[in-house]
Amino acid sequence: MRSGNRLLHIRLEDIAVSKTQLKRQILEDPVLSKVVRCIQNGWPLSKTEVQEQELHTFFEKRLELSYEEKLLLWQGRLIIPASLRKSVMEVLHEGHPGITGMRSVARCHVWWPKMDADIELHVKTCRTCQQNRPREQEVPLYSWTVPQEPWSRVHIDFCGPFQNKYWLIVIDATTKWLEVFPMERITSAKTIHLLRELFARCGLPRTIVSDNGPQLTSVEFKSFCKDNNITHITSSPYHPKTNGLAEREVRTFKARMKALGKVKDANLRLQKFLFSYRITPQKTTGRSPSELFYGRTILSRLDLLKPSVETKIDNSLVSQKIAHDKRARTREFGEGEAVWVEDPLKHTFIEGIVKKKTGILSYTVEVEGIEKRKHADQLRKRVI
Repeated sequence: MRSGNRLLHIRLEDIAVSKTQLKRQILEDPVLSKVVRCIQNGWPLSKTEVQEQELHTFFEKRLELSYEEKLLLWQGRLIIPASLRKSVMEVLHEGHPGITGMRSVARCHVWWPKMDADIELHVKTCRTCQQNRPREQEVPLYSWTVPQEPWSRVHIDFCGPFQNKYWLIVIDATTKWLEVFPMERITSAKTIHLLRELFARCGLPRTIVSDNGPQLTSVEFKSFCKDNNITHITSSPYHPKTNGLAEREVRTFKARMKALGKVKDANLRLQKFLFSYRITPQKTTGRSPSELFYGRTILSRLDLLKPSVETKIDNSLVSQKIAHDKRARTREFGEGEAVWVEDPLKHTFIEGIVKKKTGILSYTVEVEGIEKRKHADQLRKRVI
């Protein structure tokens, strides 16, 4: 699902809306087309001179607006025409985040007048979210301190049977990075196997917090923690909310997976949920789990719609190479081969012998008893 170098599309029902179509919709939008003309031809001197009421908001932001590659932006965020706003909101709500999470993601990528109100209405009227919203407020009875070091304390829990599987939930207390593993059966051996796989990628935590399930209190699991110098803390018996962080993530996981019920493939449902969760800023940290865990934000489809200076430079360099190679010709020389060697001072060629090849296009050549390093472009074959 993510992070290829291909251009990803915003889906409009079953029709893919490409960058080209987005540009066209901007010019066809009755309001945005006027904004584009004002940017190109100049804004009126005062707000009173702007006759159209719908342009007043844009006039106030005129110094922060730009029109790049036929895309309209405000402070680097794409301005979405009215015809595509519903499609964009569906993309933002694909993993069914709440109002705050959806607004946080939207503010990184897009803008249009009254966007916050539109997002709130979209979430409140989402039938799937209403059906699967948890009943109870997610407030743990025990408050843990937040470690300063990422991945130093992880909370784990099991979920299921749910959607014909059991699930191992692992959440980092610091970054809120979430991992979810499907399981056919819950056993100590399988749990250890999955945690070994996870720790091979992320490193060992200092502490694991769990409930008192038999798979997590077995001699086998205790030995696993002891052998890896991991402190294992279990919640008080019959008081699972001591492990409230994992409990909350189990509820979030189940609600969001149910909301993605239209996606038939279970693995794809899981990937969509995890991707949406990991790029959404958390209320407790104000930043996304991916940013805190990796030290960078991972790119989404909306990121790939924005103009890219790096891509333009790369494309320009490729074009230059193609143009150069059309008139270039590959030349190779063997050791002991007689060649003509360019003399940059005399602006002529003098006789030489290739001694050895020192690089792809670099050679050591003997000229008048002296060995010199020359590029292939400075050599040509000498017929004896």
